[in-house]
Amino acid sequence: MKDERTPAYWLRQRNGQPGGQQVNAYEAAMIAQRVGGVGDHLSQQGLVWSDRDPGGPGGFSYYTLTPVYKEGT
Repeated sequence: MKDERTPAYWLRQRNGQPGGQQVNAYEAAMIAQRVGGVGDHLSQQGLVWSDRDPGGPGGFSYYTLTPVYKEGT
């Protein structure tokens, strides 16, 4: 059974750094409008993108925006 409430979202940087920040549905919708994102922030696979970052691997930082669902949904 799927939880029908609007989920919260995790915004994570994927350069080997643990953790991330939780954002609400409005913030997630604004982030999802960015150019260059691949995927859908409403799907369980989420949205991914990269930004130029001289300190990141290969000169980029990688990010994911994924919904948080309760276990068993």
